[in-house]
Amino acid sequence: MQGIYIIKNTKNGKGYIGSSLSISERWAEHKRKLRLHTHFNVYLLCAWYKYGESSFDFSILQETNCSIEELRKLEGTWIAKLKSLA
Repeated sequence: MQGIYIIKNTKNGKGYIGSSLSISERWAEHKRKLRLHTHFNVYLLCAWYKYGESSFDFSILQETNCSIEELRKLEGTWIAKLKSLA
């Protein structure tokens, strides 16, 4: 399934918004890199270690079937809408 997703910190309400052609694979990659302390997003990584894995929820914001370019535009729209960091 492709679309836009959010990784939300349930303790402080902040979220990381992303897009993928395969959301389930992307989420598994995020979790693996966070657990290994190799995630590229320092803010998310620090929050993951500060609050713990159980403080994060993963949810799909929008399912879609579009080109990669359109998917990236949708991601930007959601980031702006929710006033989140990428």
